[in-house]
Amino acid sequence: MNTSLYDKRDDFNFSITNFPFLSSNIPSSPAYGVFISQLIRYARASTKYTDFVLRARRLSEKLLSQGYVCDRLTSSLRKFYGRYGELVIHYDVPLSRMNFCRSLGGGLAAPSTPGEHRFLKRIARHSGEGLIWIGVADFIEEGKWLTFPYTWYAKYVNWGGNEPNGGAGENCAVMSRGYDYRWADYSCSNVFKFICERAK
Repeated sequence: MNTSLYDKRDDFNFSITNFPFLSSNIPSSPAYGVFISQLIRYARASTKYTDFVLRARRLSEKLLSQGYVCDRLTSSLRKFYGRYGELVIHYDVPLSRMNFCRSLGGGLAAPSTPGEHRFLKRIARHSGEGLIWIGVADFIEEGKWLTFPYTWYAKYVNWGGNEPNGGAGENCAVMSRGYDYRWADYSCSNVFKFICERAK
């Protein structure tokens, strides 16, 4: 049985303020705690990863419009994965990729220099695969690419052609043979091979 969240307020044709504005008299720390508590609720209620990401994305966009700072939301997301990661391991993708890499003592490969990208490109070419997941995503704010799941800003990107071009529907990065293994954005629910890396 699959479950997802239904919030009747989503159907209203007017805006509802159900989270604190940072300009109000509520201290900022509890206000940012709202983000984590809602992520916990979404993770417990949703059986599909795409539903969890959609809800988290909508919430982050709402909070950003109410004066929240992207860096603080990113830090809160990092805390969520650090403290409550067990709530999301039941999703098939992309957390199954992440968990497999963790079981090897590493994480999803996320190149941070041109040299690292060239190294991964050789592996990708040798594999012959058309698309290969890497650990880069823009879950919090469109166009702000973070390494996943650690949510540090990506130090390096190498997009192919007119990528990224998928908007809010394509939040995970792949190395694409069509771009000579430069990057493209895809829906996180797709199933492709992936590369793990381990810190030195």
